[in-house]
Amino acid sequence: MNNEIAVIDPKNPSFNVSICPKMLKKDARLDPALRFNKEHVSGLLSLQWELTFQNQASISDPVSVLVLAEDIVYWDLKRPDGTNVPFDFILASLTAWPLAQNEAISARGSKYLDPDMSMDKWMENCYQDLFANKRHRLVVDPYEDPWPPAGKNGDSMQTIKTPQEALQVRKVNSLEAALLVSALEYSVFKDSQRLVLLALPAADSDNPGAKQFLLAWPKKKDTWEAIDLTAPNGTPFQQNLASATARLDTALKSAPILKELGSGGIYIAKERRLLAIDFLKAAQVYQIKGPP
Repeated sequence: MNNEIAVIDPKNPSFNVSICPKMLKKDARLDPALRFNKEHVSGLLSLQWELTFQNQASISDPVSVLVLAEDIVYWDLKRPDGTNVPFDFILASLTAWPLAQNEAISARGSKYLDPDMSMDKWMENCYQDLFANKRHRLVVDPYEDPWPPAGKNGDSMQTIKTPQEALQVRKVNSLEAALLVSALEYSVFKDSQRLVLLALPAADSDNPGAKQFLLAWPKKKDTWEAIDLTAPNGTPFQQNLASATARLDTALKSAPILKELGSGGIYIAKERRLLAIDFLKAAQVYQIKGPP
């Protein structure tokens, strides 16, 4: 029985430094082509790497990588050596959800396009079909617990439906709805359109840590719009747009959110009361990719 969860792709088994000498000059990053042996994988992956010069090994060291299932986030994730993974990286890892693309996502996203390729009109068409029409595709169950979650004894694992899964079911939570719309948007606009997920303190909740989930995008210079996906069912698009944009404006005036998003792709307020992810920038800064 083969217990390996991944192997180096035989088409790219090693890196020959003789043909890529530029990699040795500064900040070399080698990205071996891993091929997973199963569709859904998790576990500890051990890699043995070796740097050779003139056919003589000069540096060799084992590396342990914790592989998580594609729909799992550990908010208190630790490295194999027991140290904490920085929270900003864990938050940035949500970028993998919008980057998770397949034919179903692309086909659905393209259905919302108008001839003018307007982001505003696309978002309205998407919102109407998924959440607002009488035959809307999804029921959004408001996420009322503290987010990010913090379980007992530091256990804070969260299962988040992938966009592909969310398209196939009838019911999703607020965060899953926001990530699904983000994936559909990315399938159409790719890197040409910024989209930001904001998790703000819920204004009408008695539960400390509960969040309101907004998706925001730039309309004009220094002007942004947003929709609220906390509980969108039954709310007309224009009403949602006006209310969410007003809440967004208040948040942007109270903190340097856009400045930090522009430089690092992530914004984390004190005690994590407000969190934000600029999906395109975070993917670039943290080198996040979609599932293989």
